[in-house]
Amino acid sequence: MVGANRGAAPAAATAAPVASRRSSGVEAEARNRLTPLRGEQQRLEAQLSALAGERLRIEAALSDPGTYTGTAAPEQQRLFRRHGELSDEIVQLERAGSR
Repeated sequence: MVGANRGAAPAAATAAPVASRRSSGVEAEARNRLTPLRGEQQRLEAQLSALAGERLRIEAALSDPGTYTGTAAPEQQRLFRRHGELSDEIVQLERAGSR
């Protein structure tokens, strides 16, 4: 009886490390596939942050009454145009990030 149990223990002991190695290999593959995606996500977030900051500065200028009394019409038009461009760029980046 005692001899029969000795043979079973090593097989069970070797099965666990093999499964563990297989699992860690799958995890490593998943990490390797996600690494470029994380980099892309960080790049998109940085761009979004920069564009949103610029848009906030323009919105502050557009909400200031002095912009309409002390600023030439071409500058006002530039602010409106840039605000629209920024809004479009932000929407495009958000779409790119949601894929």
